[in-house]
Amino acid sequence: MVYMQQSWRLKLQLIASVVALLLLVVLVKYINQQGTDIIQLNDRCNLSISNCVLSLSNGVTVTIVASEQTFELEQNNRIALRFGKSSDIDLAPLTMSASLSGMNMDMGTIPLEVNQFDDEFVVNVIPVMCTERNMQWKIDFIVDDTRTQAAQTSVFSATFNTNW
Repeated sequence: MVYMQQSWRLKLQLIASVVALLLLVVLVKYINQQGTDIIQLNDRCNLSISNCVLSLSNGVTVTIVASEQTFELEQNNRIALRFGKSSDIDLAPLTMSASLSGMNMDMGTIPLEVNQFDDEFVVNVIPVMCTERNMQWKIDFIVDDTRTQAAQTSVFSATFNTNW
């Protein structure tokens, strides 16, 4: 009888441990997802066709504007990211990084210089010439917003094409 009680207790402890572990996994996954917007615009935001506007979960809108729809190889091409809301947004607590990569040919990942001005971030892109005549490029933007205690990171992409 004592053996059965100990066996029953061990089974209950094992079940409780498994349930606690599952709850811990769910909690860690939930915490890791909080504060991150991952916006995939690859199919919808081709800067060779038009500028893009997207909305982040915190109510902020981002407009991605290319200086020209025709991106020139080996030349500086300017892309501006303008952040807005129903009222103006202070860009001071925002930081941004960007990188360029080839979509139809592996060109590695090229970090891009980002400059912050009063009401926008500016990324200068110089796509290199390669053996692919019609090249598709992807720019990844990572924006960190530290205005609140729970910092928010937004990750989004845009594409463009080059031809020679």
